[in-house]
Amino acid sequence: EVATARNHGMDVIILDHHTVPPLLPAALAIVNPKRDPNSTAEPSAGGICYYVLRALREAMDFPEDDDAMLELVALSTVCDLAPMVEGNRALVREGLRAIAKTERPGLRALLEVARIDPAGVDTEAIGFALGPRINAAGRMAHARLAFDLLVSTDETEAREIAAELDRLNRERRQATQDAMALADELIADETDAPLLMVGHEDLPAGIVGLVASKLVETYYKPSFVYHRGEHESVASARSIREFDVTGALRSCPELFVRFGGHRMAAGFTAANERLPEIKERLIAHAAELLAGRDLTPALEIDAELPLKELRGEEIRWLSRLAPHGVENPVPTFLSRGVLVRKLRAVGKDGDHLKLQLKDGAVSWPAIAFRQQGDGIAEGTLIDLVWTLTSDSYVQGGLELNVLDLRPGSS
Repeated sequence: EVATARNHGMDVIILDHHTVPPLLPAALAIVNPKRDPNSTAEPSAGGICYYVLRALREAMDFPEDDDAMLELVALSTVCDLAPMVEGNRALVREGLRAIAKTERPGLRALLEVARIDPAGVDTEAIGFALGPRINAAGRMAHARLAFDLLVSTDETEAREIAAELDRLNRERRQATQDAMALADELIADETDAPLLMVGHEDLPAGIVGLVASKLVETYYKPSFVYHRGEHESVASARSIREFDVTGALRSCPELFVRFGGHRMAAGFTAANERLPEIKERLIAHAAELLAGRDLTPALEIDAELPLKELRGEEIRWLSRLAPHGVENPVPTFLSRGVLVRKLRAVGKDGDHLKLQLKDGAVSWPAIAFRQQGDGIAEGTLIDLVWTLTSDSYVQGGLELNVLDLRPGSS
């Protein structure tokens, strides 16, 4: 592409944050922190654009409008799962403040359809509410929709686009459920392998990454999912922390038309006739690197904290650790002997639990996603592992996100 552009008299500047290939295209400039082997910076693509635009503004003496840019940087950094440390964390902190008072019609409309209070927007709201709606454009229709939303200056147009993205996101959820059911069926006899790879023409290219994430969540194994086209297949991969998925692709580069990514996520395009060998080589690579490793997923608990001690001062202290994300996760706590005052199943299929918990004089609402609560009833004591989360559906309220629970004792 770069060579073609140059042949037409165009100068090309590449802004990138992925692993640097052995041979670089002959662009006018390539801005990528990974070109410096000593660099530890890992900004998102939006972060790199921000730094380049700031440098250009300073060089050309243009007036700055940091808030407008930082809103987009926060969205980019969170949605791209960039490490929430150092410069990224500082940019997201300022970006969240900018979003809270945004004048961008598209963002206001998106917050409205997602039922998010702007004053309480955080990385969780971006990652689980705003980001999926933005990404639904490219997955289910065309990415131009999301672009049009974010640059719109018309309130009516912004509301219409936001409503369409909300509809597409609902379609995306259903498509992901259907695709996951197909992937589970196709992979049923192969779940003992150290790495999972599955593909089909009926697995939509726009959601193969989501299906790969679901496979990792279910089986805790590196997972590749591809859409099989007429001549070539396009794959997306998600990994576990013990396995460098892009490193696996680099172990057999001759098999791909193209590939790229980072440690936890990657993708490739390959000729269909190459797929059996790719699968064999990747599984062999995983078997070698993961041999003897205990891959049983475990909850990492930061501290044991009696629930009755979670009060205003402790909450204010915890808030200083935000914004959270990759490499700066939300602190996880263990509390024992907590009373279940109320308990009910919620969700479309009743597969989540809504609880009201009490420890001493302190009461907390809680949600336990995808948990049945066997052996737990109102009036019983439980032990639970939890994080503190914003309940953006009740105007910035707080609740416990229960990661695991079991019958407890006093």
